[in-house]
Amino acid sequence: MKDLTERQKEILDFIAQFTDDNAYAPTVREICDHFNISIRAVQDHIAALQKKGFLAITRHRSRSMRVLNDQRPRGTNPVFVQIPMLVSGDAPDLLDQSNVSGRIYRSTSYIDSSKTYFAFHVSEDSMRGAGIFEGDIAVAEKTDQCSDGQIAAIVSDGKIKVRRATMENGHLCFRAESEPVSPIYGHQTKVLGVLVEVTRTF
Repeated sequence: MKDLTERQKEILDFIAQFTDDNAYAPTVREICDHFNISIRAVQDHIAALQKKGFLAITRHRSRSMRVLNDQRPRGTNPVFVQIPMLVSGDAPDLLDQSNVSGRIYRSTSYIDSSKTYFAFHVSEDSMRGAGIFEGDIAVAEKTDQCSDGQIAAIVSDGKIKVRRATMENGHLCFRAESEPVSPIYGHQTKVLGVLVEVTRTF
């Protein structure tokens, strides 16, 4: 696993295997006991794994650690997929590598490897009401279609934006979920995909 220290690899593998064996993630204390290291050391490693995009944690929830890049061998099936991280400030062409700033990895346990995905940093706070904040990493399934109620990644004013799709008088409209922000109508934008995941580091 590129960019991980040996200890970080060991901890990530332990979390993944523990979760497989028990159907829930280990606690920080259980990781400490397994490796015989301090709570502070484990917390530092977990923070590093989150920052590098290998681990997601839901705040204020016990046993909420989730491995995002599980590279343990599992027969002949692919274990993870690479997802391009797009430059949020430009209208993206997924085939144009100049719009790709890097890659993130997601386990095929959570996404369908037969589909195409892209990721980007959320650039505004217009979707706070849906629990999506500026700086979050959003993962979207590539599609030019979306349904009423879905959260979509769209292009507006040359930027990738996140909005809730709604039907109004038979026409598709994209609305924010925070303080009043003008709606974006279907003819004013292009749908890039539908959100499947949002992750955040602290």
